[in-house]
Amino acid sequence: MAIPGIIGFGIWIFLTLKKKSGAPGWTVLLCPLITLWLQSLMIHLPAPVGLPLAGGWGNISHVIWFAVLALTYQGESPKGGSA
Repeated sequence: MAIPGIIGFGIWIFLTLKKKSGAPGWTVLLCPLITLWLQSLMIHLPAPVGLPLAGGWGNISHVIWFAVLALTYQGESPKGGSA
């Protein structure tokens, strides 16, 4: 899944920087930086809590990424008449 993931992230970055997606441009840089910063903080967590977080970090980082995109998405408003 690494190759399709890299291709998908590359497409997302390209579309975001070209302003073709509804995501703001700052998410391209800040989402990875924030998740890498949080990952480096995990080594300071107490033993029982740190292991599940470290083991599931891939899923946690995806949840953070999708949450930021969902909260900052600026889609087009519907055009035409009201339904």
